[in-house]
Amino acid sequence: MVVPRIGGGVPSAQIDPFPIIAGFLGGLALFLFGVDRLSRALTVVGGAAMTGVIGRATSNRITGALTGAGVTAIIQSSSVTSVLVVSFVSAGAMTLTQAIPVIFGANVGTTATAFLASIDLGTWVYLLIAVGFVMSMAKPRERLVQTGAAIASLGIVFLGLRIIQDAMVPLRTHEPVLDLLSIASDAPLVGIVVGALFTMVVQSSSAASGVAVLLAGQGVLSLEAGIAIVLGANIGTSFTAVLAAIGKPLDARRVAAAHVLFNVAGVVIWVWFIAVLARLSMELAHDAARQLAIANTLFNVGNMLLFLPLVGVSVAVVSRVVPERGARLTTDTREPLDQDLIRTPPLALGVAWRECHALAELLHRRFQGLLTVLSLGEQRSPGPPLADNSRRFDELLDYIAGIGGRELDADQRRALLAVATTAHQLQTMDEVVRNELAPLAQTLGRQLGRTDPVVSYADLVGQALAGVVAALGAAGAAPLDPDQANGALEPLHRSAHAVVGMQLIASGAAGIDAYLRVTEFLDGLDRIVAGCRTIVDELADIASGSPEGDTPAL
Repeated sequence: MVVPRIGGGVPSAQIDPFPIIAGFLGGLALFLFGVDRLSRALTVVGGAAMTGVIGRATSNRITGALTGAGVTAIIQSSSVTSVLVVSFVSAGAMTLTQAIPVIFGANVGTTATAFLASIDLGTWVYLLIAVGFVMSMAKPRERLVQTGAAIASLGIVFLGLRIIQDAMVPLRTHEPVLDLLSIASDAPLVGIVVGALFTMVVQSSSAASGVAVLLAGQGVLSLEAGIAIVLGANIGTSFTAVLAAIGKPLDARRVAAAHVLFNVAGVVIWVWFIAVLARLSMELAHDAARQLAIANTLFNVGNMLLFLPLVGVSVAVVSRVVPERGARLTTDTREPLDQDLIRTPPLALGVAWRECHALAELLHRRFQGLLTVLSLGEQRSPGPPLADNSRRFDELLDYIAGIGGRELDADQRRALLAVATTAHQLQTMDEVVRNELAPLAQTLGRQLGRTDPVVSYADLVGQALAGVVAALGAAGAAPLDPDQANGALEPLHRSAHAVVGMQLIASGAAGIDAYLRVTEFLDGLDRIVAGCRTIVDELADIASGSPEGDTPAL
């Protein structure tokens, strides 16, 4: 299909390219800026809720795909949806089989941008920006501020599209450009390559499809050529997914591989049906812009329906394409903290809480080894020694500081303070156990019996640590009751100190050294108890202060 000439051709010498290039680049920059700000604002407003939706709506393939489509359509970013999915897979909250349908659905959600590009709001665009700006000035009410920012950003998206549209007007009658674009109609591969390269450069398939819709609406681009460009944009966005997965955990790389497999295979299949998509879309709409938006939707929905029954096959293929490497040579099997998630605070906070839980588990294991030495009188704890976690704690605290540099609402700031306090308390307790209690336990284990009140008190402190680990590890689990814990700890604490005092009186001056060691050991246990109480109080405050009434999402 050749693009019709409107009003005759215009020689290239009569067109000044600068306004066209400047208008296109400026409009594109506004569009990308608006989409980015819209995604950020909506993530701040509803990021936690969307995280919960994706985490729960994976009971079957259909709900997973619908969830991916809905969330992406709302936040206007398939990248954020992919980050959400990778976060859940890495955390073990979602399997690869559950994640792939969400990725399939995310592609359908991106078609909302094409429909936005086909809408001409006229001067209402300026009103959107004005209303959003006024709402964003309501400083005390942060949710209203972010909602206003989202509305203003949506207006900026439309404004950017309008600037691009106005800049492209001279090309409607410019014969060299029309002849060049007509090649994409006759050779779809050219359009696919153009769409893929453009998406790789601007890192946004939404921009590629939006510009294609505008050009089609202007009569500059034929419907078939526009469909080819949209198909290419899907391949280009796969490249973005691959870049984002470099250096990420195995499951994250497999999710990216599934994204590439889905998009590339879909384009290879549907490129032969471009004419069919064009005819169907022309039956459903009359103006060219809406026809291309519909064709984009038909392609993505059809592709999703085609591959949804093949999720198991997709998992098998990506598992072979991205195999698991040999066993790790290091005892540190943790996945690195994902720095990219800091851009999405609700997800980053979840990562920080999970790292706190992992470090609390290691602390509890270290303390259990200490109890073995103390009660059995052994020289060292059985099993390999645990690594020094100082660097890991420092990385976590730096990560939390990075989250603090983002835009946060009141609930997120409260959660940030709680996770920072928790991480600091765990770091302090780890240092106490490693540097103070462990050396003393080796000495005291030879002079204390299993029934000694000091050993019993230490055992109960270990149970308190186990309660903290459980509270950190299970979303929705009731945190350890501070009053109940104190009621159990306090009698043994008093008994241990009383027995130590009686032993000092009985042994006289010769027992002073032993008394000092035991007292120092008890003081260290008291600091562990204080840290447990602080963490429990933080978790209780989060559970009671959160609007959803949930413990931190892990």
